Amino acid sequence: MGYWSSFASTGRPEAAHRPAWPAYGSGEAYMLFADAPRPSGNLYPGMYELHEEAMCRRRAGDLPWNWYVGIGSPPLVRPATNCP
Repeated sequence: MGYWSSFASTGRPEAAHRPAWPAYGSGEAYMLFADAPRPSGNLYPGMYELHEEAMCRRRAGDLPWNWYVGIGSPPLVRPATNCP
């Protein structure tokens, strides 16, 4: 609860006598809550890259970010530049 109440009041998830919550960045850091809070990274390898590619392709095709996904989604265009 310390992380959540700190985040609500200060915008920083901190808890006394607990590990520091890592900032998300190139290491794709997150806080794992299992038996005890534990900083970790790269929860689902490739997930964020796939999401960024899909969003980039949606922007290139002028599709809204919240358009259908999966079997009901329209084909995504492959832009010439600016996308992975």
